[in-house]
Amino acid sequence: MKAIALEIEINAAIEQVFAIFTDIQRWPEMIQSMTKIELLTAGPVGRGTRFRETRMLFKKEAHEDMEFTEFQPPNRYVLEATSHSTHYISTFTFRKNDDGATSLRMTFVGKPQTLIAKTVGSFLFFFFAGMTRKMLAADLNAIKTTIEQDC
Repeated sequence: MKAIALEIEINAAIEQVFAIFTDIQRWPEMIQSMTKIELLTAGPVGRGTRFRETRMLFKKEAHEDMEFTEFQPPNRYVLEATSHSTHYISTFTFRKNDDGATSLRMTFVGKPQTLIAKTVGSFLFFFFAGMTRKMLAADLNAIKTTIEQDC
């Protein structure tokens, strides 16, 4: 499956941007389609933290269990999830700009795990890539807005 890549610039220091992007308990208040986050592991957010995200998708509740598989403050984190025989990887890379702002690059890729998922997934990815890109961009921009209002 092809990756979806998005980049945004946020007018705030890299440490603040990383902290708010990884404050998963706040995601439902920042992201309109997200209704709930349930922590599945105890302790502070970091590598190994697992959680369940609930959001409205096509007028129905959708749940995804995710895990932070990499966590390198304030430069990078990776979220992974497996659903419908596809392994999803979202990588967030933060870079401090010369003007003090932060550039964020997010990549999202789905790797089918079965022959059926490969066949159906290729078709669905082609069909839903634009919609997925819009949803991811909306999520990033919602968090960006919160950060720029807070800072």
